[in-house]
Amino acid sequence: MKLFSNDSPLENTSFRAIIFAEIMAIILHFVFIIVFYINDITPLYYYNFFSIALYLSTIYIALNYYHYLPYTIIAIVFEVLSHQFLAIYLLGWDYGFQYFFIAIAAYFAIGGYVKFAIPLILTVISFICLIATYLLSNYTVAAYSMSVQAQESFYLLNMIVTFLITSTTPLIYSFSVKQYQSILLYESNTDTLTKLNNRKRAMELIEEEFSRNNREQSEFVLSIADIDNFKKINDTYGHDIGDTVLVEIANVLQKELRQHDIKARWGGEEFLFMLPDTNIDNGIITLNKLRQSISKIKVPLAQRELMVTMTFGIASSTSSHAPENIIKYADNALYKGKRNGKDQVVQALNDLA
Repeated sequence: MKLFSNDSPLENTSFRAIIFAEIMAIILHFVFIIVFYINDITPLYYYNFFSIALYLSTIYIALNYYHYLPYTIIAIVFEVLSHQFLAIYLLGWDYGFQYFFIAIAAYFAIGGYVKFAIPLILTVISFICLIATYLLSNYTVAAYSMSVQAQESFYLLNMIVTFLITSTTPLIYSFSVKQYQSILLYESNTDTLTKLNNRKRAMELIEEEFSRNNREQSEFVLSIADIDNFKKINDTYGHDIGDTVLVEIANVLQKELRQHDIKARWGGEEFLFMLPDTNIDNGIITLNKLRQSISKIKVPLAQRELMVTMTFGIASSTSSHAPENIIKYADNALYKGKRNGKDQVVQALNDLA
C-alpha cells in the first residue's frame, strides 16, 4: 500500500522541513545528555545516545536512500513517543516533555503522505499518548527528581523547543512549497531544450506587450524565424546534431537580443521574437545582425563543421490591431523568404503598403 510520496528530495517539498526538524532534535538530545548526566538520571542519559544515533541514521538514509524515507519517519515517531513516555514516567508531568506530543503532530503534517488519513491517524495516536501519559503521571510516583530551579528550566526549555519546532518547521515547508511552485511555473513557461520561452508563454507576453503598446502608443516588431534545411540536418546527421543546432541558436539569441526582448521557441525549428519599442526599420537592422551571427555558428561533425542559416519574417505593430494578425503577417513573410532563397529577412507586405 502506497502511503508516501515517491518524489525525489529536490521535488518533495517536505524533505527539507523533515531534515531541519531532525537536526533540531539532535541538538536538543545533546543538551538532554548533558542535563541527565549532571542530574544522574541514567536511563534517560543512555536513551538519548540511542536517540541521537537514530536521528543521524535517518538523516543518512533520507539523503542516500530516499525510497526508505517512510521507514525513517516511522522510526522517528517511535523514538519521540517512547522518549516522552519514558521521560514522563521517570520524571513526571512537570518537566514539559508532554509538549513534544504536540510538536510531533506538526511533523506529521509535513510528512509527504499520499493519503490525508495517515497524518490524521498519527495525530490521533499522538493525542492518545498525551492523555495516557497524563493519566500515568497522576497514578504513578516519579522515580527521579530535580531541584525546583532545574525543573522550571527544563519545563521552559521543552516549551521553547516545542514552539520552535511547531513554528519553524511549517515555515520551512511553506518556503519549500513556494520554491517548488516557482520551479513548476518556470518549467511550464520554458522550452526544455533551448531554455527559451515556450509558445504558451510567448503568447502571454505578446498579449501583455500589445496591451502596453495600446496604452503608451509605442511600436514593436514581431518576427517568426525558421532554421533553413533543418529537416535535412536531422535526417542526415541525426536528432542529436539537430538539438545542438537549436541550442546554439538559442544561445546566440540570448546573447544578441536585449534582455527585455521576447525570445521563444515557437515550435520545431521555428523561433519567435518580439522587440518592444522598435520600429520596422530598426527591427530589420537588428534581425540582419542576428542572421549574420547565426550564420557564424559552426557545429562540429566527424569530418567537417556544419554551417547554419536562418530565414526571418518580420511585421510591425502598425500593421494590425490584433496580435494574431501580426503573427500571421510575419509568418507569411517568412515563407516568402523561404521561397526566395532563404537566409534573409523579409518584411511583411502589410508594412510595405
